[in-house]
Amino acid sequence: MTPTLTLNDGRVIPQLGYGTFLVPPEDTEARVTEALEAGYRHIDTAMIYRNEEGVGRVIANSGIAREELWVTTKLWNDRRGPDATRTALDES
Repeated sequence: MTPTLTLNDGRVIPQLGYGTFLVPPEDTEARVTEALEAGYRHIDTAMIYRNEEGVGRVIANSGIAREELWVTTKLWNDRRGPDATRTALDES
């Protein structure tokens, strides 16, 4: 069982996540599929990694309830303000 952390709002997140940094876009679907099959329920990605689409496809096709999965990402800081932040999150 993966250890968890309780967030300030009471939600619980797996302490251990599968990071996709340096996973080439063409390998992302296979690697994230393997991670989910191994029991990971926390996937870390970022737009700058160029593999968010592959992560999304795997999650959509995994058969795992979305409520069971955590996806963390990072915002690139070349945009400023709340509207830019919302747009960046929507794109991710």
